[in-house]
Amino acid sequence: MQNVRYSAEISRAKEFIRENYADSAISLHRGAEKVGFSPNHFSTVFSQETGQTFVEYLTVVRIEAAKHLLTCGNSRMSDIAFDV
Repeated sequence: MQNVRYSAEISRAKEFIRENYADSAISLHRGAEKVGFSPNHFSTVFSQETGQTFVEYLTVVRIEAAKHLLTCGNSRMSDIAFDV
């Protein structure tokens, strides 16, 4: 069940992930900072709201980006893997 009072924060966190998925320094801690939560609280709320952990969501975003680049671009697979 979603907790509506956190939906704005989780939306901001998801946007942060989509904008920064290629940054190798992206982390749960940075996501928590972005929305003003402690890492533990953010981890719990994020999982409850999305049904995925932060890392699972980040991985899905990276895979979707790679799929898009593979089908719509001329980049080599190794370059795409490095980029995402």
